[in-house]
This record gives sequence, C-alpha cells and structure tokens, in this order.
Amino acid sequence: ARAVAADKPDLVTAVDSERHALHQEARACSKLEIVHSEHSKGPNLLEGKEAAPQCASQLVYFVRPNNPPPLDYPYRSFTLSNLTLALGRPTLADRLFSRSLALDAVLVLAGAAFVAVLAQVTIPLEPVPITGQTLAVLLVGVTLGATRGGLALLVYAVLGLIGLPVYAPQDNGTHLTGLAALASPSYGFVIGFIFAAILTGWLAQKQWDRKAVRALLAFFAGSVVPFAFGLPWLAAWLGNAGYANDLQSVLTAGFYPFIIGGVVKAVVGAAIIYLAWVAVRSSDRRKAAKPLGE
Repeated sequence: ARAVAADKPDLVTAVDSERHALHQEARACSKLEIVHSEHSKGPNLLEGKEAAPQCASQLVYFVRPNNPPPLDYPYRSFTLSNLTLALGRPTLADRLFSRSLALDAVLVLAGAAFVAVLAQVTIPLEPVPITGQTLAVLLVGVTLGATRGGLALLVYAVLGLIGLPVYAPQDNGTHLTGLAALASPSYGFVIGFIFAAILTGWLAQKQWDRKAVRALLAFFAGSVVPFAFGLPWLAAWLGNAGYANDLQSVLTAGFYPFIIGGVVKAVVGAAIIYLAWVAVRSSDRRKAAKPLGE
C-alpha cells in the first residue's frame, strides 16, 4: 500500500462525502494517513482507529485488495463496486447502502413505487386538494441523485402508460392510464416530474440537502420544474379543446391553485431530508466514539 497524495482523489471519496470530509481533516494530521494499493474487482474499504489525540478525528482509512488485514487490526469492511448508476457525489441513499448496479436497480424501482403510493394520498383542501405525488418526486430525486432519481420517475411514467393505476386519482377516484393519461391536460406535469427529480438529485449531489436553507431552496426549485412542462402542455390541451388558453387562463387553471400546496410540500420535504442527514451524522459520531475493537 502507499499513501495517497493530499491533492489526489482516492477511493474513500467515492464511498460517501462524510468519509471524504474525514479525509480532508486527516490530511493535516501526521498520525493519520489514507492508503490504497492496486486493485481489480471487489476491493474492500477497511475502517479502523488509530490513537491520535491531537486530531479532531481518530479515523484512518485503508483501501486494499480482497486479502484480509492483520488479524489484530480492528476494522469494518465495506464492499465497493466499479459499476453503478450513482454518478457523481454520493447522496443519502449512498450513505445508507453500498453502490452496485443490482442495488441501483432496486432503488430505482423502489423510488417509482414510492411515488405511486404517495400519489394516492390526498389531503382535501379548497380549492384544490394536495396530493403526495410531488413530495414523493422531490424526495426520490434528493435521496437517489440525478441519474437514479430521473430513472425512477421515468419508470413511474412508463408504468402508468402501460396500464398500471399509479398516477394520482381523478376527482371521482378513478385512474387514467395508457393513451387516456397521455391525452389528459395534466400529463405534462408527469413528464416534468422526471426533470424535477434530476434537478433535485443534482443539487443533492452538490450537497444542498445537508443544510436547512439550501435544502429548502432545492425543494422549491424542484417544485417549479413540473410547471415548466405542465403549463405549456395544459395550454395546448385547452386550445385543442376549444377553451381559452391565454396566459392568465392557463395560470388560473394550472398554477395558482397549487401554490399553497407546493410551498407546504417543499417545506415538509426539506425538513425530512435535513433531519435524515442530522440522524446520519449523529450515528457517525457515535460510531467514531466507540472504543477500539467494538
């Protein structure tokens, strides 16, 4: 193994940004180093402790091939994969699960299912009820990141087109699917959900979800995206149906009634994701404080 130069990237940074932060901290400490060696498939990240009371952190990280470390060295092993859909910096999902193509596929399907479930949740408010659909879209994007979040919402859109009742229900409780859904005045919003997830996922990869104010801004930004697709779609539908489709008519039908609900869902979503990161960081501190060998 050899020490990683302070200005060079290493495999630790590919695991999660929390460990990357520890790497930055460790660079200034002479008793800590981050090492790695040439590897092929399935390298292990070995996390251990080393006495360094003058440093804020006592963690030292190693990346080695599959051969085990010395038996007397305490460690926890993390399996890494060279193939993943999780491009860019890690998100909350990467902080909770290891990266692999198989797990990425599971997370994409789980994200689509999560949106489908919350789309059925309705809070009756006047003049327009609030559904959980947009909240789920934003949470999926922030949690999974741009690539997996966008794919999850693409899967969600396709599931509705092939006949599954995954979209938000109509006023009478029925579900539009297939071509009927595609021809509806609101399908532009479904298309916009894909790009909303991509945007919020990209912002999460920029670590906007770690701070309360930035998390709120990310959710507000994601909330606006569906309207960029939904309102032109609605305007075209109104014109084809013989209704007024001037700007004021379109905004009255497809924007103004959803402002309050959008604000509420952005605040709730930002609070959920911020508190999740608070819990993750708290767990990390407890693990780092454990005595050797535990």
